[in-house]
Amino acid sequence: MLWFGFGFRGFGQIGEGETVPVNEPVQIKGSNTEKKPIIKAVPSWSYSACVTEDGRLLLSGFLGGSPRRYLCFNGLDCQDVLPSEKYIVLLRKDRAECWNTISIDPNGTPPEPMWKMEVTAAPESGKVFPLVGNGYLLPQPPFFRELSPTLQAQRIALGNEHVVLLTSDGKILTWGAGSTEGGDVYCWGWNESGQLGLPSKTLAQERESPADVCTEDDNDEDNEYIAVQSFPALIDLPQESEALKISCGSRHTAAVTRRHGQLGHGDMKSSDHPRHVDFFPQKKLCVIDVICRHWNTFVLCQET
Repeated sequence: MLWFGFGFRGFGQIGEGETVPVNEPVQIKGSNTEKKPIIKAVPSWSYSACVTEDGRLLLSGFLGGSPRRYLCFNGLDCQDVLPSEKYIVLLRKDRAECWNTISIDPNGTPPEPMWKMEVTAAPESGKVFPLVGNGYLLPQPPFFRELSPTLQAQRIALGNEHVVLLTSDGKILTWGAGSTEGGDVYCWGWNESGQLGLPSKTLAQERESPADVCTEDDNDEDNEYIAVQSFPALIDLPQESEALKISCGSRHTAAVTRRHGQLGHGDMKSSDHPRHVDFFPQKKLCVIDVICRHWNTFVLCQET
């Protein structure tokens, strides 16, 4: 399995190298001294967290008050990670714990956890992090919330202000977001950068010449554009694709499709309609999962 990332990396949050934005996917690797395969990569806003096959935690980006830091924490038996700007929640072999990002030592010494919880029982079959025990972890206080055992939760996705939960019998429970059974994608919210896949006036003005741009008096033409979508709208995906997974950043959305397993696109231009990117099929990579955060997209791939 290989992890790829793209987007803003001014703080060095996509690993060592240049700080200019990444317009097409690049493989996420450890530092020159760390060659173990990465099994999980998750971006936050100003840094990223990776877990290696042997349980090490790799952090890259704005850390300890400075950008472009690359830290490796050894001997943690780390199994998964859930980062945010203020906190990092780790799943270790026998417990879950939370670090305050302010207390991170630039020399790579693990800080004293500000919160921890024993995780003694073996994970239930099919249950996926951040589900643990009888609830789920989250990278903000109280760091753990219980779920009713009658839900039989199998997977959970955390947004900044919403949660989507999948039960063992295939039901989807959500607050603040929605889903359908047929692979359809519904979006709502702010659309100034076209992140909902709906027509954006801002992008139309960037594409057109000044003489062609609509004025404020052109109410009929203004109605063609959507600045804020106040209720769920069905999004037309390219080639009638069905979505398997979807993730949202601050001003972008990425989806893994059933038909092509492609997502995003590799240039600096905003887009108000879904587009496939050729990078993954050209490299003979099959997209398995996608994680979006504020300004980055990380993709898990398998070589075909």
